[in-house]
Amino acid sequence: MEWVFMAGLIPDGGKLLLDSATTLHMLSDRSLFTSRTPHDFISVSDAWDIPVTGHGTVVFEAQLPNGYHKITLCNALHVSKLAANLVSLGTLQQQGASVVSYEN
Repeated sequence: MEWVFMAGLIPDGGKLLLDSATTLHMLSDRSLFTSRTPHDFISVSDAWDIPVTGHGTVVFEAQLPNGYHKITLCNALHVSKLAANLVSLGTLQQQGASVVSYEN
């Protein structure tokens, strides 16, 4: 996998946040999903079960140091009640991504 730098904007002004606490990709924006199948609920950190509208594949363009690249997130959950689109850092690392932190 190439380097992935996130915490930015996606089409229509939406935001993606790289989250080190979540174990799954969870997105509230239905328009990001290219495919989706039904799903039930997921438990979040405060012990609440929230409904999951579905799970599927998300595709978006990300700006990397060498230009824009298409990123595909498999098995992402569509959770319409989330306030933000969360990309799981742990899941990316399990798939071979490296993490580099830097200041502007």
